[in-house]
Amino acid sequence: MSKRGVRVAAITAKDKLRRILDHGLENGICFSAEHADKCTLIENGIDKIESWIGRPAPIQYSADLSRYVLDAGVKLLKERRADLIYLTLSDFVQHKHAPGEPEANEFLAVIDERLGEMADLGAVVAVTGDHGMSDKSRGDGTPCVLFLQEELESQFDRGSVRVICPITDLCESTPATATTWKPC
Repeated sequence: MSKRGVRVAAITAKDKLRRILDHGLENGICFSAEHADKCTLIENGIDKIESWIGRPAPIQYSADLSRYVLDAGVKLLKERRADLIYLTLSDFVQHKHAPGEPEANEFLAVIDERLGEMADLGAVVAVTGDHGMSDKSRGDGTPCVLFLQEELESQFDRGSVRVICPITDLCESTPATATTWKPC
């Protein structure tokens, strides 16, 4: 999409995913909360992240890593620096704290608050998860799947988008793509 003139920003919790998403990005902003203190204008399209966000980069294994990503998304929206913003969070809290524990509830409240802020700023907000506990098919057994590439192309023209699904179970050199992914 950046090659078509769409101002793109991708903010990740962890740097390994940032490196995948940054591939081929033109004139965009792409950084990880994990390495926010090391960003350069040349590599990341933005620098001095810590002063921009107003606090130091968080430690990798903390709820603040995801909060940092969300705060960056809100700031990008307020400053109107991107037309399409992709934010990806860490699952640290979900693996560390069970649903209903105070830490999990606090984390979800922060997510709700930041997503509400983004919506109030005029963003169309889509939220996805990498997995869940509910049924993934319709009553007739057909998969209940929404293909992101098709949805984005309906908004930004056919052929303007190449969706890459960075699945951690695959090696980084061979990510699954929307055109090669097959439902189980």
